Amino acid sequence: MELPLDGAAYERKLEALIAGSRHEKKVVQVQNEDFTKSFVR
Repeated sequence: MELPLDGAAYERKLEALIAGSRHEKKVVQVQNEDFTKSFVR
């Protein structure tokens, strides 16, 4: 690895890796819940 990194080359490599990625981000929706029930009083 050469330092300092070439910013433009790093960005191109990162974009290529992102484009080839098969990872799917899972979106979780949060419901309005009463969190006060989780605290011991």
